[in-house]
Amino acid sequence: MRRPTAPLRVLLLCALLLCTPPLLAACAGAGGGSSAAGNAPADDSDPGAPFATRAQQVAAAWRRAPGGDAWRAGFVPLQGLTVVPAGAKLDGAARQALANGWFRLAVGMPREVGGRRGAVRFADGGSLPVPLVGLAEAYDELHQGDPPPCRVGATPGVRASGPDAPVSDGSVQACAALTVTAARVGTVPLLTSRGRAEVPAWLFTVAGLAAPIARVAVAPGAVGAAPRVTLPGELPQIPGLVGALGLTAVDGTRVAYQLGIGSCDKDPAPVWFEADDVVVLAGVVARRRAGACPDNLLIEPVDVTLDDTPGRRPVLDGLTGQVLMLSSS
Repeated sequence: MRRPTAPLRVLLLCALLLCTPPLLAACAGAGGGSSAAGNAPADDSDPGAPFATRAQQVAAAWRRAPGGDAWRAGFVPLQGLTVVPAGAKLDGAARQALANGWFRLAVGMPREVGGRRGAVRFADGGSLPVPLVGLAEAYDELHQGDPPPCRVGATPGVRASGPDAPVSDGSVQACAALTVTAARVGTVPLLTSRGRAEVPAWLFTVAGLAAPIARVAVAPGAVGAAPRVTLPGELPQIPGLVGALGLTAVDGTRVAYQLGIGSCDKDPAPVWFEADDVVVLAGVVARRRAGACPDNLLIEPVDVTLDDTPGRRPVLDGLTGQVLMLSSS
């Protein structure tokens, strides 16, 4: 992973922050159990202090957002409901099939319907009873259609006709699909608004994979959504601020995420803020001041080490204020 060429250091002191009473917990020193952290140099040319001010306002908007009860007490998944086994080595055709929902059954699938009950079990010891969907319903969520025709030797997923049809010997066959050979009820680890949890799931054995693909079995009516944050009209404008697109890993206090940057941006570096109840992530870049740049969005991986694990704290994008999801890939 390419790291920032000039990483910023954590020098932000509480005295630099414009803290309002509800946010004083974020100003605690190292002994206070939380920190208004960021990688904030003290001179005016760096974004640390302005970002901390902006992040406090993003955090305040989160606290005002409706839907907090479901976030704190319900089941709100923070990653996709189809989970590929860790370490699974999928080739290009298999990845294409998974992304498009191209599955097929090698054996007859029992038409079991819903009606079962289960429980989501959280890492802190709590649990939540939930209704479950049946096997057929779970498979229907996986299976989004049959694969289209592909030319032999062509990239899977590219149709045989049209302007994108590759040159080949002219023969046509179906694109690859993932073959389900068995299914059973189990659980799958999932990141949720209440931290890590073991969640009821249907586990589908797929030919060629050493471990099953899981589909969360919680009935749709029991699956909550993250609150939508409405930011105030005026937030500190920070030159070169770029948003966080999503999380790629949460490992203890280490959080890896992706920045969306422009084709002419350079020296991307993470900026972050954490309080007792929220984490805000973003990035800053140096921008070319002259010349034309293609209007392309590039993905830049970065990571930060927090003072504490995210736990139940929402991780928000510092540009939009929305909750960041964990990528399943």
